[in-house]
Amino acid sequence: MSTTNGWLGARHDCFWEGGDLVSITSEDEEKFVKKQMGDKAFWIGVSNLVCDKDWCQFFEAAEKGLTWSDTALTPIYANWTSSQDGR
Repeated sequence: MSTTNGWLGARHDCFWEGGDLVSITSEDEEKFVKKQMGDKAFWIGVSNLVCDKDWCQFFEAAEKGLTWSDTALTPIYANWTSSQDGR
């Protein structure tokens, strides 16, 4: 499925199909997802938005951080390049 609207569009498409973007909470999960996706680009559920079950909004100006679209998870595992770490 192609998504033309970035992260929010990808999340909307997942909801449309009855799911959500993938949450990666360990190195093993990261390896599994990368193996499944191969060379295809994909969105994961972490973002610099504050999300609840139905919608997302940007953090307030003074706040910075990352959250998972699956709000039951706290982002602990991180294997990001310096340009993707939310700081």
